[in-house]
Amino acid sequence: EDDVEISPEDLNTALNGDEVEVEIVSRVKGRRVRGRVLRVIKRATEEFVGTLTVSESGAFVLKSDDPRMYGKIRIERTAARDAVEHDKVIVKMTRWTNAKVDPIGEVTRTLGRAGEHETEMQAALAVHGFTTEFPIDVMREAAELEHHREIPEQEISARRDFRTIPTFTIDPKDAKDFDDAISVKPLPGGDFEIGVHIADVTYYVTPHTAIDREAEKRGTSVYLVDRTIPMLPEILSNDLCSLKPDVDRLAFSAVFTMDHNAHIKEQWFGRTVIHSARRFTYEAAQDVLNSNIEVNPRYQGLTLIFREELKTLERLGHKLRAKRTREGALSFDTPEVRFELAPDG
Repeated sequence: EDDVEISPEDLNTALNGDEVEVEIVSRVKGRRVRGRVLRVIKRATEEFVGTLTVSESGAFVLKSDDPRMYGKIRIERTAARDAVEHDKVIVKMTRWTNAKVDPIGEVTRTLGRAGEHETEMQAALAVHGFTTEFPIDVMREAAELEHHREIPEQEISARRDFRTIPTFTIDPKDAKDFDDAISVKPLPGGDFEIGVHIADVTYYVTPHTAIDREAEKRGTSVYLVDRTIPMLPEILSNDLCSLKPDVDRLAFSAVFTMDHNAHIKEQWFGRTVIHSARRFTYEAAQDVLNSNIEVNPRYQGLTLIFREELKTLERLGHKLRAKRTREGALSFDTPEVRFELAPDG
């Protein structure tokens, strides 16, 4: 039931994540149980990323990009394929049974010259087990979704319809996806109906399908500095489940009736259909809040039809934040890092 500590000399070729058989060699009261690996039952992975080095004695991946791979991998000349010195490669370990002898491997893919942007991005993906390609069965199901662009009237009638209510998205200017929107509707008597809408993926992705299994396996989309590796195929992540402006979209929504002091009087949660009328960046939304169309001609052509809605949200937001502060909420002021990439990445 206790952790077993294994010193490097007792790993017997075992690597991070491997399933192993361990023998206990020491139990000392007050110290961690110590052991040694008798054999590797199952490898967690046999593929590693590193830079190829060529010498008179042969080719090696001397240092893997994954620091937990502590051995250098010998590449037999016929197994190097087209890789040359200083190429970043994916190498498959084909044999390693003796900890005193270097493992043997073969190059399965050449990523490019080490140090080049695209090479290092591909290497980062490979080291962490991310794949940019979707399996064939997933792509087959995704292709079928092309026939479901039109939302059936039967589905619309089964949902709460927000398409005539002012709705928009607000995201960073470098946002890769648009999966949440907000709506504002003044009510008689001075209250407001505020809707928070999240893209309803469940209409398109049903349990136990290939897309569902692959999404569960990936767990999340992966955001790198210059690209996104989506959890769902592009037709979903960038199209049918993206709350783009000027198209009807299915959503799951939280809808609140609030008074002018931001007190919630009613709340409702359920499936909806929405129609976003505009995609705002944070900066553009702030510009609208700051603008006066009568004195600032710079905003000619920039639709200000949501100025009152944004002002309403701003007022309610300030009141909500003040309430949270009074009730002891913590506010963390942390720096946000953003990258601006040169044309070559």
